[in-house]
Amino acid sequence: MALISGVFIWSYEVGAKASCSIYCLIFSVDDDHMNNYPNMLAAKLPMIVFTMILTVILPNNNNVKELADKLRKEHKKKL
Repeated sequence: MALISGVFIWSYEVGAKASCSIYCLIFSVDDDHMNNYPNMLAAKLPMIVFTMILTVILPNNNNVKELADKLRKEHKKKL
């Protein structure tokens, strides 16, 4: 539970703020120039969805178990 909480906190504190800062630089958004803010959101929201789709490439427990079994078998063959 602590690992999951840490990942969520890190992704918000570092990832979200850093990516938003980069988008603000690209679209020249600051306190005095908010007219590009809707354009920035239009660019950022599809990237959030794209990132969520990328999580499909992360291995799940079954993938890790299968790989561990394969590595164990290969290791036993070498011994």
